[in-house]
Amino acid sequence: MLSQLDRRAFLKTTGAALITPALPGLIRDGLPLLGRRRDSDAGPPPAGSPRANLLERSTRDSVALYLYGMPGRIGYEYTQPQIATVAGIYGLLTWVYAGSGVAEAAHAANPAALVTEYFDLTWVGDYNQIPGVPWMPAPWSYVNDHENFFGHWAPIASPQTRVPNPIFGYSQDAAMRQGNPTGTPREFLANPFDLDEANPSNADRWINYFTAQSQSLIAQSAMDGLMMDEVSQPYGVPPPWGVTPQSWHRALDRALAFIRAQLGAGMIMLFNGIAIDMVLQPPHLRSVGPWARPASLDYLRWCDGAQMEVFVTSYVGPQVWPQPVWEEMVDLCMAIARSSVLLAQAPILVEDPRMRSFALASFHLVKGDRSYFSHRGNGDFPWYPEWTLKLGAPLHTAPHISGYLVAPGHNIPGVTGAQGVAYTRAFENGIALANPSSQSSTVQLAQPGYLAISQGGGWIGADGTIPAGQLTYQTVQQVDLPAQSGAHVLWEQP
Repeated sequence: MLSQLDRRAFLKTTGAALITPALPGLIRDGLPLLGRRRDSDAGPPPAGSPRANLLERSTRDSVALYLYGMPGRIGYEYTQPQIATVAGIYGLLTWVYAGSGVAEAAHAANPAALVTEYFDLTWVGDYNQIPGVPWMPAPWSYVNDHENFFGHWAPIASPQTRVPNPIFGYSQDAAMRQGNPTGTPREFLANPFDLDEANPSNADRWINYFTAQSQSLIAQSAMDGLMMDEVSQPYGVPPPWGVTPQSWHRALDRALAFIRAQLGAGMIMLFNGIAIDMVLQPPHLRSVGPWARPASLDYLRWCDGAQMEVFVTSYVGPQVWPQPVWEEMVDLCMAIARSSVLLAQAPILVEDPRMRSFALASFHLVKGDRSYFSHRGNGDFPWYPEWTLKLGAPLHTAPHISGYLVAPGHNIPGVTGAQGVAYTRAFENGIALANPSSQSSTVQLAQPGYLAISQGGGWIGADGTIPAGQLTYQTVQQVDLPAQSGAHVLWEQP
């Protein structure tokens, strides 16, 4: 593990603090994903580097927790004792901006904790996440003066046609005008085609500028790497200004290859955007007619992992995805988990124990050797006792979610049958069960087990105190699963 000084020294010696020449031969067309190791294109990580620490740790036997997109500073929104506790519970954190003191506090409390810098790759805005702290850790005045940094509905010669982020409530009249938008915040589509590979230090090109800013902020705050948001197709279909989904995909792939070459093999690279695959290219339509478009899984050639930001639930509600969408969602997560770091974030109200249990059971169905689980709730740092469950290593791993369906002909250890829909995966110490359907179901067990029941939990206090909570156990021979719910059963009571 790297100390504070070691981290800074590593950044300097690997060139992560300064842009280095691009590596030749890194940029080529998309390659098949499944079954390939991720270090083949990004290069093996140096021993002791942050990336080595991420890729060499195992999450097989426990629930590894991940914290995504948090803003805040030590001494303002958060306290040092609070971050120290968080660093002992969450193995991986992504912070919205550098200079917060959070990475230093987390590393001091737990050298194994990893903190990545958040930076939005394809959306550029001039608003603040908290007063006085920009969402995009780059001077808006510089970005705003570079029209080539933006995507446009018309040729770049027409600067009044920037593409606004459609999810932030721009009025129809203001949507195409940069000078007088009535919606807030102002955020526009960036241009992933704007890259100068021949001159990596050219700060007048968006990808080069993005990379330099990322490196500088990572080095200044002793962070461990980069989490890139919105690495995906644009929300509009097709992408703007007449480019094709394929050309947009190639531009992002080329940009990620460049960023990896500059960042070096020792820094962590993660991305968010896989969820757009579900919106724009559902797996069952991925190669059909107008839905046919490249999959974001290709980006795992350069990145160490991907986040599924709407894992099993959406931001509206909380609302569980309908069963067919849930099946495709978890199948996509299983594809990530087979060879890369999976970050599964369920944006639910964590105070709802049924939603928590369903999300956690769904996570157990898909988790692999390097998988992390995250909630997005109403508070800052949640903790609930079921996250301490010790199911142990999985006894079997199916290639698709259908392999976990309790059905005739499926031999799932510990289960003899079910009435209704139930997906079950067996582990060394017990089983995880999930019912994504709109009807209740019942699962018969091969032997009596102990159903885990979570009590208490809540938010980590400013003084670092973990909220009171515990797991209790009920002896069961069958498990009743309400609609869209989950459960965990251990074979021996702890």
